[in-house]
Amino acid sequence: MNKINNFKCLMEGEMICEMGNKYARTNYTELCKQELEKLNIREGIDITFHMVHMNHLDMIWYWRLPDTIEMCLETIKWNVELLETQPDAKYTHAQVFTLKVIEELDKELFERFKKLVRQGRIEIDSGQVVEPDHNIPCGESIVRQFLYGQRYVKKHFGDYARICINSDSFGHSRSLPQILKKCGIDAFIFKRPVQSVADLPEVPFTWKGIDGTAIFAMRFNNKGNGLPNLSKGTQLKEDENPLQLKVDLNLSAGISDFFGPHCISDAGGVAPYVEPCKGERYTLKYSTPSEFYNSLMEKKPVLNVMDVPLNRGMEGCYTTHIGEKENLRRAERELRQVELLWSLAALLGYGYPYGALESNWWRFSLMQFHDALPGSTSDKAYNDDMAVYHELFLNMKMLRRKAQLILDKEYVQGSYLRSFLVVNPRMLHSGGIVETDIDMMINRDDPGDEPNSMRVPKSGILKTLSGAFTPYQIIEERTYQRYVRGRIIFDAGNLPPFMPEQFNMAKPGESSQIGNGSINFKSFVKAEGTIIENEYLKVDTGGPGIIRSILKKTSGYEYLKSVSSAVRIELWPEPRGDCYSLGIDGHRYYAMPEGEITLLENGPVRATLRKEYRWGKSKFITDISLYAGHEWVELRLKIDWNEKETLARLCIEPNLNEVTYRKYGIPFGCETATGKEIEIPVVGWAAIGNEDIGMAIIDRDRPGHTFVEDMLRVSIVRCSTRPFDPCSDSGEINACFRIVPYEGGFETSGIPAIADEFCHPALAWQACCKNSKDSSYGMPFPPFWLDGDGIITSSFKVSENKDGYILRLYESLGKISKTVINLSEKLYECKIYETNLLEEEEKKLNVKNNKVEVIFMPFEIKTLLFKTAMKIPPMKEYNHESVFWQEVNKINNNVI
Repeated sequence: MNKINNFKCLMEGEMICEMGNKYARTNYTELCKQELEKLNIREGIDITFHMVHMNHLDMIWYWRLPDTIEMCLETIKWNVELLETQPDAKYTHAQVFTLKVIEELDKELFERFKKLVRQGRIEIDSGQVVEPDHNIPCGESIVRQFLYGQRYVKKHFGDYARICINSDSFGHSRSLPQILKKCGIDAFIFKRPVQSVADLPEVPFTWKGIDGTAIFAMRFNNKGNGLPNLSKGTQLKEDENPLQLKVDLNLSAGISDFFGPHCISDAGGVAPYVEPCKGERYTLKYSTPSEFYNSLMEKKPVLNVMDVPLNRGMEGCYTTHIGEKENLRRAERELRQVELLWSLAALLGYGYPYGALESNWWRFSLMQFHDALPGSTSDKAYNDDMAVYHELFLNMKMLRRKAQLILDKEYVQGSYLRSFLVVNPRMLHSGGIVETDIDMMINRDDPGDEPNSMRVPKSGILKTLSGAFTPYQIIEERTYQRYVRGRIIFDAGNLPPFMPEQFNMAKPGESSQIGNGSINFKSFVKAEGTIIENEYLKVDTGGPGIIRSILKKTSGYEYLKSVSSAVRIELWPEPRGDCYSLGIDGHRYYAMPEGEITLLENGPVRATLRKEYRWGKSKFITDISLYAGHEWVELRLKIDWNEKETLARLCIEPNLNEVTYRKYGIPFGCETATGKEIEIPVVGWAAIGNEDIGMAIIDRDRPGHTFVEDMLRVSIVRCSTRPFDPCSDSGEINACFRIVPYEGGFETSGIPAIADEFCHPALAWQACCKNSKDSSYGMPFPPFWLDGDGIITSSFKVSENKDGYILRLYESLGKISKTVINLSEKLYECKIYETNLLEEEEKKLNVKNNKVEVIFMPFEIKTLLFKTAMKIPPMKEYNHESVFWQEVNKINNNVI
């Protein structure tokens, strides 16, 4: 075996020595010494190899969740036993979820673990609940990994983790440095992207984020026997010694401290003991990431600054198991909604469900694991994930409904046929299109199946308490015997922030139809033939593609190229594709239209034309809609997907003479693409354009995008094939997108805010009018509101310390922004602090005339604490676990 292969085996955890044509397992210690003695280290240099003993445990991969529990127990048990028998050994642990499992299941083992932490024998790193994906979740989801993980570490072990190790995640967005710093992290150690994907130095460097935050960073390979290693894909010369190359590169940069992972990977476990040793000009010792970092930084090295994204590679993961991505976005939306509703209830004195929300955030954090969310799990593990999400959504449903009943009691005024409460989740006055369930039956004694059955009219008007009107439209009905529910949509207009606004439907007999002469709506929408138009846009759906033309009526500009299928569905065969990588080679086909265009809806809120397509064994139903008063086109796809080794994409060809930027959303900001990437992970939106015009595609749950050929493409669905997951996606697949044409440059487009309104729409529900207040009760005021531009709300919640309200905001356009927060009387007595992301007070803000001025630097995240004089009490008389599990527990008389 030559030197390269011998060291490769050592790096990957194989104990192999050369014995003629046969290979036998040997001692780790001797193998390490053999490699160290071969090094050529010039005189006057002393180097230290920090042997960092760790494990990499995949919480969710191709085994089931019960197996994960056993792996957690065994990993901690075996490592504790090793340290108890080897007094010079040390251990580094990441993923707080593992510790929470041990705390719950084996308290004696947990105490032994804590004792070793106190002795300095175990170091807890990462500070995250699990090693999550850092590309696909929104910024708030990543923050919660640290918020709950770091608080747990400090509570049980005395201090926060200072080093973040993400040993196997598939990439990292360039907003991460700011998040890490504001979560108490000093250094970032990662594995991917590997050298074959991204040309990064083999020495530590400074990673600079989109906002300018810089953090110590280093790439490593999470498989190894205590010696430093090279990233996968590093090109070596014939017979070149990888360890010697690693040492030479670092010494030439003035670095003599080396990080050597002694790591068992994937299924957890414990790495065998390696005896520390010392030789001529080198020392090999047990160490920790913090000891390595502190020793290196004490020597004040000059580190190169890398101002590059680290989110490239593993392109197949952005579309595989698309249900994982859909559930992620739904969970992000529902958790944020429930926190908002209960914060409003807390302002009214009803308390806050601390335990319930934290429990569900832990569930959700587990689901962001870097194999689960990207879809690189087996079908059985995927089914486990869906079960966890089902429980999460059931819990959110109960919590949300209880909060809604409280707000109904406090806010609903008067008595109407139907009333709806709508809450704007943003600090700016905003609303837009809202959609919610409606009880359709007017008369409870009506059998419901007669042609003249008494039901809510299919369209009409809603009126606010202030006298404003807006049209509504019923878009769906569901009948279950005498139970009839529908879906209603309406434009909520510009709502005040964080305050329920009431919309009322007139009673039968009262004037409720649009166009009665007394109400004049400036907005309109209509469909005829192949054309849909409103006051802003004219959309032509003719031709073989989905859309042939999008015309801006005010300027006369045509936003799509003059081709018959400017917006279309493309099918890309990928015979070599798997869950990790796309197997496309440039060939693609168009889905072909089938049948005639159908008029589905014609106002007053939206008009819709339907087109159907077929390719292979799959069918695509595409609904193209315009909404009255809005400058975007909505596409809703319902797909009967029966393909394997094929990628389905939505493609848009914008009419651009030149392209000066290609931008896309990432957590808490945006990134710039080159246009050559096969696929990039996107959060919410992607835009292409120049200083005159641009076009964006907005989505909720499809992260895979590309700008290749200066077109906008978003991946809808694919089916990867591999031995333990033969069919990742099939059957009914749904997706929804909005195409947004805009004038001017990106900085004035407002695209991030438009995308946020789509991903986090105003929360609406049919109110319970029982015991409602009289209409003379008066209009409530929002707790606070924002004057500013480009500032997006990430969350509004009660603080984890129960001492006030947390408001998290970020600047979305990459520019300096001065904003003013206006306070209502409910918050007049609050003291306002700027905090870090762990909700620790850092700076008290000056309040003048019930206003706070806040300055945001480009892409800056700000967390504000509105500190109350008294603690906010917990919500009473509610168990956050599912009622179904409670009943099962009662019957079985044991713990599930």
